[in-house]
Amino acid sequence: MRERLSELRKLSCLELTLSYRFPTIEFLVAILVFSSGLGVLSIGMTSIGMNLNPDPYYNATQTTEHYTEHMVQKKTLAYVQALVTCTNVLFFLIPLFVAFTVARPFEDGTLKTILSYPVNRSTLMSVRTLLLLSLTSIPTIALSAVWTSTLIPSDLNIGYAMIASIATLVSILMMYAISQFAAIISKKSSATVIVGMIFWIMVTTLIYGPFLPITLVATLNPVSAVFNFIVGGEYAPTISDLVVGISSALVIALCLIATSLKLFFKAEV
Repeated sequence: MRERLSELRKLSCLELTLSYRFPTIEFLVAILVFSSGLGVLSIGMTSIGMNLNPDPYYNATQTTEHYTEHMVQKKTLAYVQALVTCTNVLFFLIPLFVAFTVARPFEDGTLKTILSYPVNRSTLMSVRTLLLLSLTSIPTIALSAVWTSTLIPSDLNIGYAMIASIATLVSILMMYAISQFAAIISKKSSATVIVGMIFWIMVTTLIYGPFLPITLVATLNPVSAVFNFIVGGEYAPTISDLVVGISSALVIALCLIATSLKLFFKAEV
């Protein structure tokens, strides 16, 4: 067990040194700080749209309750909007990171050098996967929560916030799985980026409108579907659509990662 943990630690340090040198992580965090803040402000700066002027029929208790409910919804929407904004940015960045960390080592011989040492391929891919997912998902959720709590002093709908956070993790995992699969199949950085860009364009354009079934939209971009669910409207998904979409996206992502791992075991370097 200690040897396994030691190997994971050494590979993590090696991967950070090779693939995430300064200012890569700093750049990623800066982009997420800006994106999450922009998402919160886009909701937080809107008017609450309530008339609080007293009149003969003014009910202070009822008005206060309505105001409190509105602020809770506003804060929840701001949090989810921050997640959506960050996720859409990550849909563009993740293929670039995967191209650099997974595909490029095939091209420049770095992978052959690493595998010349007693390194297990599954451990290497596990480290790469966990590092990238941690560096993208944790700052996204944490920064969105910090911005929301700082700018909107109100309670948060914990249930919706948890659903949105889970949907964000699944969305990021989905994009990573697609990019990783393309990287291992092609062994080319350019092909990885192209596949990632095609998927990015698809999930940031086609999901808005009546072009695709709601369940498919929830599968392609779960976190945006959660936002539409909270806002409501003609094309808003139901809770069952969200469950099916998030579950489908998770299954697809895990299947792609498992397939990629099998292909990586057989890949020639």
